[in-house]
Amino acid sequence: MSIESIAEVSLNRSVDISPGIGEVTSLNDIVKESMAKTTGGVNADKQNITRMMNSDNLADSSAIGAIQKAMLVYSNTVAFIGTAARKLVATAETLLRSS
Repeated sequence: MSIESIAEVSLNRSVDISPGIGEVTSLNDIVKESMAKTTGGVNADKQNITRMMNSDNLADSSAIGAIQKAMLVYSNTVAFIGTAARKLVATAETLLRSS
C-alpha cells in the first residue's frame, strides 16, 4: 500500500482502512517513502528561496514579504521533520524495549 492510497478522512463519510489482499507494507517502507518525498520538497523550497534572493527582489517590499513567508514555511517544515524523526526513533526504541 503506497502513501498515495491514503484517503482524506471526513467526519461525514466512512473510510475503509482494512488492507487489501496481498498488500503488506512495512512501517519502514512507509517512512522511507514519506521522507524521500519530504526531502525532495524541502530541497525544492530551499532552491526557490535562493532564486528569490537576488538584488532586484531585495529592494521590493512585496518580494521581501514573499521571501520571508517562504523562509517561514521552510523553517517550520525542517523543524517538523526533526521533531517527527526524534519521535519516530523514541517510539521504535520503546517498542524494541517492550518486546
